[in-house]
Amino acid sequence: MSDLASAEQALAPGNTSARAGSEAATGNGRVSNSATAGRVPRAASEPLAYAEYRDERHFTALDGLRAVSVLLVVLAHARGREDWLWIRGANGVTVFFVLSGYLITTLALREEAVRGRIDLGAFYLRRTFRILPMYYLTLAIYCVLVLVVHADPVRHDKFVHALPYYLTYLQEWPHLVLKNVPFELSWSLGIEEKFYLVWPVLGFILLRKHFGLRLVTAVTLAAACTAAACFTSWGKFVLFYAHILIGCGLAVLLDNPAAFARLRGLARPVPAMMITGLAIAAHFSTDAARPWTHVLFAAVVALVLIGLVAGSSPVTRALAWPPLVWLGGISYGVYLFNQLGLHAAMRVVPVRWGLAGDALAMALGLAITLAVCQVLHRYLEIPLMRYGRALAKQRKSVQGCAPATAG
Repeated sequence: MSDLASAEQALAPGNTSARAGSEAATGNGRVSNSATAGRVPRAASEPLAYAEYRDERHFTALDGLRAVSVLLVVLAHARGREDWLWIRGANGVTVFFVLSGYLITTLALREEAVRGRIDLGAFYLRRTFRILPMYYLTLAIYCVLVLVVHADPVRHDKFVHALPYYLTYLQEWPHLVLKNVPFELSWSLGIEEKFYLVWPVLGFILLRKHFGLRLVTAVTLAAACTAAACFTSWGKFVLFYAHILIGCGLAVLLDNPAAFARLRGLARPVPAMMITGLAIAAHFSTDAARPWTHVLFAAVVALVLIGLVAGSSPVTRALAWPPLVWLGGISYGVYLFNQLGLHAAMRVVPVRWGLAGDALAMALGLAITLAVCQVLHRYLEIPLMRYGRALAKQRKSVQGCAPATAG
């Protein structure tokens, strides 16, 4: 999901994923910068103060959370997934949605704090170069496989029917209506793209610098989307926006000094661990027939994020494990390509091998996916993201505005 899988974790527009030399990795799941160097050291278990939170440029634990989420998604797509249904891998998408709402809103809030407003043009430039190239590359591969090679003749006609929706970023329609279509997994990108188009205008142009109105708007819209999903037949098209809006609301709350002071206690180790346990319970309690259970899970995920961005619990440190951070960094590509890798492995590992064969096919498919995505991340994603950020900076320079920095 891009930001169901964004590699742009810097909480300031224009920052690259490679941190400047003045920033040093710490053991608490975050990357700190030199602005905090002169402060009196805190106890390891003490949450960040508001000023320290605003100084943070990169929350490493969120990369780890993204990695866990994309692994859940891979489980949901693996052969023999009926055996893995109890793990509820589809909930990884919900976590991506909450992260998207939180990160994009926090970026915008910090830009607004420095520049007085957000630059919508620069925002859309960065998003365009972050999301679209990888997406359309993956779609082109599916077109070759389905339309030219005829690798999936049974679903050929469905793919042809869905293709106009894929090309115009209306991917949720094939997912929710046609069902079982090649590249159906891209449905979440259509949800997020509409969020990117609407929320910056609503939250930062129409409601510019209005903390209360922003929060009320996010909560009200999330409640409306949930109600629509519970009581109408068309509500399934808007339910997922509730998950993103919950992340938006969290970002608005944490950006407010008074609200942050009230919430930071949840980032202490004991409350953070308890909330993580609650999130796990909510995860296993979700039910497709009860949409509100997914919204409840998203709300608890938002509470987990408080501990990840402001605290130093064992969960925060575990999610800052370097292999997870690396996987989180390439998770957008993994999300897009995992079914291709899994299907390639399925052709090699016989079905007759049973559950052990399914596990082997999943491991092999994941390995293929990771190898391809690492190459694409290095030679396609990173150069294009840098180019998009350079264009955004150039735009701001022409307008006579310095690039925004957080804090």
